[in-house]
Amino acid sequence: MAQNGRSFVICWPNRNGFYYVLDRGTGQFLAGTPFVEINWAQGLTSQGRPIPANPGTVTEGGRVTKPGVIGGVNWQPGAFNPERRLIFVPATEGQSVFTKSPAGRVTRGVRGIFAGSGGSMVGPVIKVVRALNAATGAKQWEYRPPTGKTFGGFGGLLATAGGLVFGASGASLFALDAATGKELWYVGLGGDTWAPPITFTSEGRQVIAVWAGRGLFVFGL
Repeated sequence: MAQNGRSFVICWPNRNGFYYVLDRGTGQFLAGTPFVEINWAQGLTSQGRPIPANPGTVTEGGRVTKPGVIGGVNWQPGAFNPERRLIFVPATEGQSVFTKSPAGRVTRGVRGIFAGSGGSMVGPVIKVVRALNAATGAKQWEYRPPTGKTFGGFGGLLATAGGLVFGASGASLFALDAATGKELWYVGLGGDTWAPPITFTSEGRQVIAVWAGRGLFVFGL
């Protein structure tokens, strides 16, 4: 769908590790590329369907698969900067052992949860913020916390018209330069930051708010 020379699309970083661009009106596949390391697929067809990589090698003994069971991205929202045409993704690099369950022997996992046939994480889980070209998915920059700063569970991202990207993770709130990914600001909040930051105007002043633990923190811009 196009209007005034512009195309209306859906940009979707998927849990399976692929970034998709779809026509918003028709659902037609326009582009797709991995945004994290994957080994379960060789690529995508012209229709956007994954091409499995050696599906016959999945056995009851298991196979190490990337991304892991928590996905290349999970429920946390990304963000978009229309001026720079960048998508910001709270991405996860990881791997899990997935197994082929014997017929009739599908069981529930810990606390009664069905986790497919996998769930065991192998090796480190690396969480990053990645900026992707919205039209192609090509990586423009990547942010990893400096030594001494850690990422816990991501709380999602927020992009502002002033060229900033805010994120909440690892009991902290941080701000990045949308153009370069350079860290501009970082503050520890002392509580889990699972909710994404939001912005609004209070008494004529723009603020950033985020939940951490049982408290709500508000910062002026």
